[in-house]
Amino acid sequence: MTDKDTQPANSLTREEILEEAMNVFYAKGVKDLNETELFEGLKISPNAFYSMFRNKEDLLEKAVRHNIKRDREIHEDLRSKSKNAVEELMSLLRHGVNVIKNISPVYINDLVNYYPGIMRIGVQNMQDYTLDLYSTIINRGIKEGLFRSDINIQIVTRVIMENVYVMINYRTFPPEKYSPGEVVRSIYLYYFRGLCRPEGAQIVDEYFSNHSF
Repeated sequence: MTDKDTQPANSLTREEILEEAMNVFYAKGVKDLNETELFEGLKISPNAFYSMFRNKEDLLEKAVRHNIKRDREIHEDLRSKSKNAVEELMSLLRHGVNVIKNISPVYINDLVNYYPGIMRIGVQNMQDYTLDLYSTIINRGIKEGLFRSDINIQIVTRVIMENVYVMINYRTFPPEKYSPGEVVRSIYLYYFRGLCRPEGAQIVDEYFSNHSF
């Protein structure tokens, strides 16, 4: 069955519904989002919804998996446009920050406390895909002479990933007090500069100067 076969009356394809569902969950959370709010947010009728999804949790799981797939496609596009490994790493970071800016603390809290199985999907993606991706980029940067050759790649990639959890810790950095961009700068600017040789550090400085986070 294709997306066109399951296309509801509002003319959104199944993929578009999954993408819009993530926007709704990011903004409103999951646990306390009732069906009426969900249908209104997706601009979809109950009949159309239940023709594609069993319930809210089924939609959430499918939306998260679709979002991971879409994110990987975006990563490949960004990487193909990057001139070097440092720019590659910076562009992926900037994309991730732009995504995080739209995620409410309620969504994160709901996944951690009420939907641990779905939370594990994202964690597993980081373990299976993101760590390997960053390792590949850092290896490229070492070969390009932009990253230091004496760094421990396995440790460095895990520190980069763990800093993501630090960045989205809303208790430590409440968004009403700390802007995401400033948190990112404070966490990553100096860390990435420390990984780089002088040529790479200059690219990091220029990227942070020329792009908003």
